[in-house]
Amino acid sequence: MQKCRGKMTAYDKAIKELFARGFNGKRLIIAHCFAPELADYIAQKVQLAFPTSKIEIMPTSGLCSYYAERKGILIGFET
Repeated sequence: MQKCRGKMTAYDKAIKELFARGFNGKRLIIAHCFAPELADYIAQKVQLAFPTSKIEIMPTSGLCSYYAERKGILIGFET
């Protein structure tokens, strides 16, 4: 668990956590709830570390929108 102050710090720490949990550059899916700019930011940062990774960005729908909440994201990846 890490303390985050500011949105950009939280996003950067989420990316670090992604790497710490075993993301190794394969497939990454970012679902956003009315936050395409956030999804693009995360995708660009991951693309810098893993240029060959396949990144898919999509809007949330249904129950996923409820869990992500407005301006939130859900990230899934393949190890």
